[in-house]
Amino acid sequence: MKVQISPLDPFVALKERLERDGWRVDQGQDGSLLASHSAVKNEPHARWRLHLMGLLTSRNVRIEFHAPPGAGGRYAESYVPEPAVH
Repeated sequence: MKVQISPLDPFVALKERLERDGWRVDQGQDGSLLASHSAVKNEPHARWRLHLMGLLTSRNVRIEFHAPPGAGGRYAESYVPEPAVH
């Protein structure tokens, strides 16, 4: 699962935030970032992680999800987060 993130605010430090969360980040076209995470296999899981980081609903970024070929539709698999251990 790859995610393309375009910063709409040039002062948002996206690359560093994503890398701290374990994402592998490459420079994309037009200043966008291409990110992938070894633990993220589908779009719902990617959305969950980005939501926890405050990026999914941020007005400072535009996010596009790119599933690998043959991965099925947008929600071919669901993602249920692990319960928090205290």
